[in-house]
Amino acid sequence: EGGPGPATRAWGVSLPKGLGVFLILRDGRETRGRDSAVSEEAWETARQDFARAEGLRLSPEGAAALAALPQLLATGVISAAESVLVFNTGAAMKY
Repeated sequence: EGGPGPATRAWGVSLPKGLGVFLILRDGRETRGRDSAVSEEAWETARQDFARAEGLRLSPEGAAALAALPQLLATGVISAAESVLVFNTGAAMKY
């Protein structure tokens, strides 16, 4: 039984026993995926920057994925020559 997740306004990324989380973890292991932590400020900045640049509002969860890209580039996990697909699976209207 999971306890409460970390305090965050992006509650979709902090569910202790989220629906389908076992599938996400399995797929991550099978594809040698990585996780990354970002601050509330980082995803909020990414969310605002994306809205200004693209005219679309991301959910906090999607913005958190986008906000992780600079640190993944800086640490060599991904390279600037690679194509990266970031899914925004939440609805910004909920926030």
